[in-house]
Amino acid sequence: MADARIEEIVRNCRNTTASSCGGYQEPTATGQPGSYISTILLSTGAVNLEQFPGFPFDEDLDQGMAQIVSYDRAECNDSYIGQVNMLQASSFSGVNGAIWGYDLAVDSRIGKTYPVGRIENIPIYSLIPLRDATRQLFGVADERHFPPQEGAMVVCAEKYRTSMVSDGNMWIWCALGFAIAEDRDNHACLFMEDTGIMHLAGDEEESVRTKLDNRLNRIAYAAYLCGENQGARYRKIYIGWKASHIPKNHVGCALACAPYVTLPDGAFANLTSETEILELSTDEWLSRVGFSRVDEPDYALKTLTGPNIPLQ
Repeated sequence: MADARIEEIVRNCRNTTASSCGGYQEPTATGQPGSYISTILLSTGAVNLEQFPGFPFDEDLDQGMAQIVSYDRAECNDSYIGQVNMLQASSFSGVNGAIWGYDLAVDSRIGKTYPVGRIENIPIYSLIPLRDATRQLFGVADERHFPPQEGAMVVCAEKYRTSMVSDGNMWIWCALGFAIAEDRDNHACLFMEDTGIMHLAGDEEESVRTKLDNRLNRIAYAAYLCGENQGARYRKIYIGWKASHIPKNHVGCALACAPYVTLPDGAFANLTSETEILELSTDEWLSRVGFSRVDEPDYALKTLTGPNIPLQ
């Protein structure tokens, strides 16, 4: 059963639109100021420079334009968060925030998976269920559900990386750790975003998996240390990564992002009360609001995700 704090957040995380999420503290928000929903996405994108007139280029500026396009594609290639103004914030989901897929419209795998590791006796779980839950809220580019409104000012915990021109031996990756505070009435949950580039061939998939699974352990430990700095104890930590091979003469981008949003009226359609959303699984919520589950689109890049989810 949800606690009173979460119930109050759900009552006040609304906006005035019918079908678009809003940014934190945008003018469309209703209810008590400050309530928001935290969401999680990992995405990659790439652009082929050979498509541009005049390739190969003499000026670095053209590569810069390609980096912008690859970032834009990363916003569109998984959970759809295109056409928004991302406002970068420090990485906390505080006492006025609830977590999509964890507190409300809960992914059915939450609570039914084994830990993938432990740090200082804190269990570590795969982030994949929370990432997938955000995809069901926003939808994807070709099948949109309740994405952020076009041009919205969306505050995000965010980190991204764009590449130089690939020689064909390049993977670009993003990762995110999310630590759930034990006392959420008095401490914030923590996001830890990370991005990078590996110079490996496209067929070196196992090396990519091993390196990124190992890096997640360090991300989880960094989250634990940040909690120690603040005197905050964490109940559990979720970690996940995504990596894409960037073909020759392409420029790539990897984006780890946690948008803070308000919910439209449509997200509560056919519910007996606003707080009923706390009792629904993601799939039950989708059925109530009239949408079907969407999978990660195939966007023509060799892409890996991890860690794998050990189900009970």
